[in-house]
Amino acid sequence: MRTGTFHECLQDYLRAIDTPQRRRLAELIGCDDQAISRWVKQTNLPVGNSSLRLFHVMEAVGFTVTGWKSTNTDVLTVARCVTFHILTSEQVAAKLASPNTDTNGAVQMMVGNRHIKPDNLQVFAALAAEFGPLLGAAKVKWQDILTLDEKSRAINELANRLKEMLPLAESVASDHYTGQERLDLRKRSGEATIFNLYNILGALCGERAREHVIHSAGMLLRKD
Repeated sequence: MRTGTFHECLQDYLRAIDTPQRRRLAELIGCDDQAISRWVKQTNLPVGNSSLRLFHVMEAVGFTVTGWKSTNTDVLTVARCVTFHILTSEQVAAKLASPNTDTNGAVQMMVGNRHIKPDNLQVFAALAAEFGPLLGAAKVKWQDILTLDEKSRAINELANRLKEMLPLAESVASDHYTGQERLDLRKRSGEATIFNLYNILGALCGERAREHVIHSAGMLLRKD
């Protein structure tokens, strides 16, 4: 799995899951489907509870996210409990020692953006001891978005990228762009890339089309 920043891993993860899985992810995060679409397009970025839960989802899938600030084991355990709906951020906030700690403050502690005083560390330790053992069973409910074998990941990622690419390709192929601009596209993408992509996509139209492409274009698609 990928090692990278939160947003690099998030883009990889969102491209690796299909539409039903994205809906399930939205259910887990507690957001609408449009939020997922905005994260994919990077017109908006997740913050607060959303980023907390996404981090621990990607961690559970197998991503190594660099730069995440929270390193205390008990805090991480409690954050995982919040992610998988064993606890709520409101419940965590209510347990913390400071009477001025609201839900956002509790989330900021769990993402590592706020210093945690020793008395609150004791609260996190107690919550981790009480609710941490429930994590295994809680994750089972969400296995459909936590288990991605390499073939499923590749198929989902390609499907999502093709859906994202099609309207762009249709636009550039239209009269809105000039021949010179399309030439610039071919140069920027590599002289043979579009031609090779044309053949590969033809091979994906059907198994008979794939056999035709293999024999006519001499493409090395066989395992042997």
